[in-house]
Amino acid sequence: MRDFPDENAQNLLQFYKSYRAYVRGKVQSFTLNEPEIDEKNRNRAAAIASDYFLLSRAYFEPAPEPALIITCGLMGSGKTFLALKLAKRSGAVIIRSDVIRKQSLGLAPSEHRLDNYGEGIYTRESSDKTYQMLFDEASAALKRHESVILDASFARRSDRMTAKKLARDGNARFILIHCEAPDDVIHSRLVDRIKQSGEPSDGRWELYHKQRADFEVIGPDENEGYVKYLPNTDINEILTPIAKEIAFGRINQAC
Repeated sequence: MRDFPDENAQNLLQFYKSYRAYVRGKVQSFTLNEPEIDEKNRNRAAAIASDYFLLSRAYFEPAPEPALIITCGLMGSGKTFLALKLAKRSGAVIIRSDVIRKQSLGLAPSEHRLDNYGEGIYTRESSDKTYQMLFDEASAALKRHESVILDASFARRSDRMTAKKLARDGNARFILIHCEAPDDVIHSRLVDRIKQSGEPSDGRWELYHKQRADFEVIGPDENEGYVKYLPNTDINEILTPIAKEIAFGRINQAC
């Protein structure tokens, strides 16, 4: 539905996107008038409503340039959770490596492949192909002036540098969200996640330490657009400023 020969049809689509975001903001605002809601949840609802109203406005006042956001971190660290929340509140396109990898091999995203680390569909060659497909789709989205979130581990510095260059070449802002969590939290998440039906990820605890050993540490020269997310962080502290930056650019973050 992205390519419209009729400009009026495209404008109509933008109107409905804006209207939908406005209605979601209005629904969230109803929470503010409920006396049984505590202050923490009231503030959370206010932040979400504000993001939806900003998103509604942004469909008609787009940022001067799109944004390329990448998640980075080990399996179970919260990357997909944060990416999905951010996509919903910002309107950015989300592209998941777990989905792209399986679709490229003719597999259903929900089909689990319990291969050993670095084997089966998770060989280096397969991973290189997956990341190239991520970059190709991201490049196409940026050319359409759409902000895009790449949900992947980005464990290799070379892939992070490629994403950064892609943003620069596409006149896009670059944001790297680094997700971390303690081992016990990750263990609990991975045990629960593998039981979920429809979950594309094959991340498992028995693979975790091997991935951690291979993970290339983020260096001081990767501070541009760097954001860190930890389990005890209020998610609104992460999502709200990024959603505003995606919608209006750095200059207008305070609006």
